[in-house]
Amino acid sequence: MVEGYDVMAIGNMCPQPAEIWAHSNVELRSVADVEGLRFRDTGHGGEILAMLGMAVVFLPGGELYEAMQRGVIDAFEYSSPVVDWPMGFQEVTDYHYFSASWSPNDPLAFYVNRSKFEALPPDLKAIVEQAVIAGTDQHHQWLEYESMYGVQRFIDYGNVVAKLPADIDRALLEATEEYYAEKAAVERPLYQEILDSLAEFKRAWAEYAEPTAFEAL
Repeated sequence: MVEGYDVMAIGNMCPQPAEIWAHSNVELRSVADVEGLRFRDTGHGGEILAMLGMAVVFLPGGELYEAMQRGVIDAFEYSSPVVDWPMGFQEVTDYHYFSASWSPNDPLAFYVNRSKFEALPPDLKAIVEQAVIAGTDQHHQWLEYESMYGVQRFIDYGNVVAKLPADIDRALLEATEEYYAEKAAVERPLYQEILDSLAEFKRAWAEYAEPTAFEAL
């Protein structure tokens, strides 16, 4: 993906926990409730949600609080509990929906100029790599811990925290597969290679996770 650019990723990539699917002032009980929903999003995600009939609005994060307060939008996605709580979103929304179908992870990559890194002597390369690995791990553990207890903060405030209805999940995933299949048909071959790699990972993970999944007694 970075071929031809003076950039490289170093260290390990710790996937972050899934972000909050949506903060909303509209209760989402089924896929019918998203039709016409004024939803803030960005990029590919916004285009996919529009396929579900949402009225997608593109706004920067700093405008979300006021937009919800004034009723400009009905719902939005932003980040994880550890980020969203300090933003004050609990003050202007009633419902917080969770699902791994939305931003299931956000790999933490550290990018550097390849030419600068390769110019370092071996000992300094090792120091930089280990510093990045240690910093990434520390950030990942902090994010997991704070997000876990961040959910309870929304509940204690009086908000409704719920799992996204299954039919919305299914509709989103079907639209996502359709969207990326269409993109792959017109993009360079690397695009399809990435999709195939993701599909293989999903297959392998499901094969591994199903027999090892913990079930509560």
